[in-house]
Amino acid sequence: MKIMYTFNVERRWWMMNSTEYKHETIIPNESIPVKIFSFSAHNDLRIIPAHWHRSAEILYVKRGKLNIWINKQKYVLKQNDFIYINSKDVHSTQSPEDNEVIVLQIPGDFLETFSNKESLYIHCNTIDIKDNKEFDKIRELLYRMHLCSERKDDAYYLKVYSYLFDLGYIFVKNFRVKEADIDINSQKYLDRLSEICEYIKLNYQDNLTLNDVAEEFGYTPQYLARLFQKYTGSTFLTYLNNIRLNAAFKQIMNTDYSILTIAEDNGFANVKSLNKLFKETYGMTPNAYRKNIKN
Repeated sequence: MKIMYTFNVERRWWMMNSTEYKHETIIPNESIPVKIFSFSAHNDLRIIPAHWHRSAEILYVKRGKLNIWINKQKYVLKQNDFIYINSKDVHSTQSPEDNEVIVLQIPGDFLETFSNKESLYIHCNTIDIKDNKEFDKIRELLYRMHLCSERKDDAYYLKVYSYLFDLGYIFVKNFRVKEADIDINSQKYLDRLSEICEYIKLNYQDNLTLNDVAEEFGYTPQYLARLFQKYTGSTFLTYLNNIRLNAAFKQIMNTDYSILTIAEDNGFANVKSLNKLFKETYGMTPNAYRKNIKN
């Protein structure tokens, strides 16, 4: 039985060491206004499907490589590269190899402290912009913030606040650009798409189809397919399969369930479908990957 989506429900979740990205509201905890953590493709999800949120996000690759798509534009981040993702930018990531990535998320409300409630749009990354004198400072601040989050010494909160304001000053002073007028219709569609994606995440274990979701939200299948392609750069089926694959990956890593059970639990038509998608993403079958990790 499908779970009905309630439109007024606000998802409030995140753990310091979580590596899963969703359409979330960033809820500060422990008296600091940000979330900072790291993930590695060796132990965590290789693909984070297209999503957006109202927080800004900074990704800093300490080791390895990370592919990221922002508003359908692809960036390849290598060691020491970083990128600033603005609030409401649709983005997805894929780790082509083992890596370590520091993630800093800053809720939209806090960003207003840097902009006097004016529109704040930052263009800052090491791909489009080369050899800026501020880049080493940004890397150092991100590294120190992450270090603080792991150690949590007596001055933890003061240090994080200090580094955060230094970082905000650098971004606003050196990388702020005039944001194009917000397309109200586009924002409306993004809000609606967020609800649709939430519905998919609640029902991916079922035999879910494009027709089912279109009917649930009052669209034609053709219109919904175009909506997905336009705003995520992905097809409906690709998005659905990535949600299923991520859920299957967690069970492969954290349980002793058979691959057949995992395939059935996560909406795959059969083991062959899971094996094919898993091998395309991780380079080996689920059984081989599980044995490799345990060894």
